[in-house]
Amino acid sequence: MELKKFDPSEFPSNYHDYKLLGKGGFGEVRACYHASLGRVALKLFRITGGRKDIKRAKRGLEKEAKILQRMKHPHIVTFYGVTSLFEKECLVMEFMEGGNLNELLMSKIVLSWTSRLRLLHELISAISYLHNHDRKRAFIHGDIKPQNILLTKSRSLKLADFGSVNISERTGVSTTTFEIPHSTQHTWPYTAPERLNDPDLKKTAAMDIYSYGITAYEVLT
Repeated sequence: MELKKFDPSEFPSNYHDYKLLGKGGFGEVRACYHASLGRVALKLFRITGGRKDIKRAKRGLEKEAKILQRMKHPHIVTFYGVTSLFEKECLVMEFMEGGNLNELLMSKIVLSWTSRLRLLHELISAISYLHNHDRKRAFIHGDIKPQNILLTKSRSLKLADFGSVNISERTGVSTTTFEIPHSTQHTWPYTAPERLNDPDLKKTAAMDIYSYGITAYEVLT
């Protein structure tokens, strides 16, 4: 499946028209207005290093984009396509007005038990889709945490940041795992103990469930 590519002319030409939403090891996320989509979020990648490093990073970016493009679920962030702006490669995604789950949990807003349980149901629905929607492959998110869970204005959630995804091919009772080249990060305390003990250990669906459990604990307490 070919990636949809946007022409840079469809976006503002002035860098000051891009509102900073957050930063990470990959680069930064900014919001702007697109000619037809309206307000969108852009994940701008900072690609540096030698020729091999740049090639590896671009390959990882393309794989993340292709994974996002195939995800069609109400609680996974919508991906629109790719573009290149200000000499940076970008993923174009829907803009989430409600911020992220971590910001909500750190705020003084008191959530009802109904709201908390609804959020957890939406999250496990997205995780289950990742693990099970493809009969031949399981997609392991690898970095589930409140910062990667975005919220709509009405506080419905969508899972985001697929830069750590692993793909496990189902071959009988065994699986063969393919990692996105730039997917080395993990976040304590949401990382399963076995991976903390051995960072080279392949990610599994059980590790995603562990991360979900820690997130659920924070939502419920």
